[in-house]
Amino acid sequence: MPTYVARAAEKLREQGPTCGAVHVFVDTNRFKLDEHQYDNGRTVPLPEPTDDLRVIVKAAMWGLRQIYRSEFLYKKAGIMLMNLAQCQACQGTLFGSGVSAMSSAPLMAAFDSINKRFGRDTMRLASAAGKNKKALRSESLLDTGAGCRT
Repeated sequence: MPTYVARAAEKLREQGPTCGAVHVFVDTNRFKLDEHQYDNGRTVPLPEPTDDLRVIVKAAMWGLRQIYRSEFLYKKAGIMLMNLAQCQACQGTLFGSGVSAMSSAPLMAAFDSINKRFGRDTMRLASAAGKNKKALRSESLLDTGAGCRT
């Protein structure tokens, strides 16, 4: 799920708006009538509109924990970013949410620029870490002998 959220937040930052809520959902395969059926979703409002990946992932994972049931075989899971608005139109909050808007923008810009320069998922949140489908680039270079200087 954090990988889906990372993609959505990346697109959000490219296009400019912020989101005020995150909706997560899960579905089983409705065509497999011999299996138990389950579908559920949860909308999680954010304390303030943001494009910060850390805040959006935290909200999405909280929502997923609320609806996930381990006894079902899922076919589909997804997220939707809701209440999109341009930053200039966003109303602030009286009390901060704990993530400074001043530190968020440069951090997310650095995050995006590293991933654009070195390839998608070069840098990601620890919650998105899992089994890598491809070997690390440095390991690939060492295995083939390419890139070694003698």
